[in-house]
Amino acid sequence: MSLSHEQLIEKKLDKLVQEICLTGMFEQLRAKGVMNAQHESTIKHSADEFGQKKNLLEYMQKRPTKNFITFCEILVDTNQENIVEKFFPTFLSEAEKLNVFQNHQQNDRQQSSHHGMKKPQFTNYHCDNTT
Repeated sequence: MSLSHEQLIEKKLDKLVQEICLTGMFEQLRAKGVMNAQHESTIKHSADEFGQKKNLLEYMQKRPTKNFITFCEILVDTNQENIVEKFFPTFLSEAEKLNVFQNHQQNDRQQSSHHGMKKPQFTNYHCDNTT
C-alpha cells in the first residue's frame, strides 16, 4: 500500500522545504487552477522563503490528489523533476499512467530530435537553494 500525498508531505516536509524552489511555481499553480491569488497571498505572507515553502506544502496536503499530481507536473516544468523522482515516485508513475506528463515528454522528444541535441524546455527557472 502506498502512502497518500498527505502522508508523504507530512513525512518528508523538512527535507522538501530545503530542496523545493518556488521560482515559477505560484504562477503555474494559479494558471492550472490549483490555487487562486488569495491563496498565493496567504502563503507568501510568511516572513521568509522557508516559511513560504512550508505553507505551500501544507496547502498542497489539503488539496485533492489530482491537484497534487498537477503540482508534481509543475515541479517537472520548473526543472525540479528530481524532487518528484526522489520524494514522490509513486505519483510520478500515477501521473504517467494518467498522461499528465505526456506534453512534457513529447516536447522533450521533439527537442532531442532537432539536430541531435536536447534543449531545456524551461530555461528561465533557476533556483539557488544555498541560502
